[in-house]
Amino acid sequence: MQTIGVITNDETGVFQQAIIQGAWVTADTEPCAIEVFSGSRAAPAPNAADGWLVIANAATPEWLARIQEAGRPITLVSHALPGLPAVVFDNRQGMLELVKHVAVQCGRRKLVLVRGAAGQYDTEQRATAFTDALMRYSVSAAGTINGEFAPDKAAAALEAFLAEGHDFDAVVASDYMMALAVIDTLKRKKRRVPQDVSVVGFGDGPEARRGKLTTVAADVEELGRRAAKQLVHQMNGAKVKGVTTLSVKLIERNTSYDDPPDVELRKEKTPKFTKKR
Repeated sequence: MQTIGVITNDETGVFQQAIIQGAWVTADTEPCAIEVFSGSRAAPAPNAADGWLVIANAATPEWLARIQEAGRPITLVSHALPGLPAVVFDNRQGMLELVKHVAVQCGRRKLVLVRGAAGQYDTEQRATAFTDALMRYSVSAAGTINGEFAPDKAAAALEAFLAEGHDFDAVVASDYMMALAVIDTLKRKKRRVPQDVSVVGFGDGPEARRGKLTTVAADVEELGRRAAKQLVHQMNGAKVKGVTTLSVKLIERNTSYDDPPDVELRKEKTPKFTKKR
């Protein structure tokens, strides 16, 4: 039986766990074994697995070069580098949808971006798209805070931002777990959501649904399934190139404006494959 090695910098994180769960779904149908390498184990020998899934930027360039020199297949997940196959979300589409929603449907004019981890592919893609969307919809940035894809850090950064007296009426978070932390912080500071501040986030999961958070639906398990399937094709001798992009769609709930459509009663489709580039 072939083995898929998964490289992650935090296998306990919600995002990483969902990707690994999706990879297991593919592995069970192939069948393949999966071994997760995290923390101090995140730079194993190239022959420790038959192929490698690398989540975000968890692997160093030096380690990736060793894997390529050894001829082992690689698929990057939620990350992209020249010459390596990758599976990512359509970050631009997602951020444009979020900003359009808060600007056009919610009538907000002063937006705050909660960034992810510095230098990470999704962080930079979403930040660039956010800036482009501000110009497209004629709204302004009230500021940017660094959440580093960590809810506790997002909450602390927002608390400091509020203490500085900044004026804003919407928060766009680079992932949904940070958005939920933002909502908790705003409520503690007596800011009403969504009456005073609209809050939206990238991605979707059980926590977002329970919190009635407006998001762009990005099925993280599907990301893991697609990436593992692509890797298995390589392990079986197929040549795979380029970046596979998965589409997202807006899911309107209660944190962005009053009386949203009852989307929870509609069938939410899994984001589909859209293109390779």
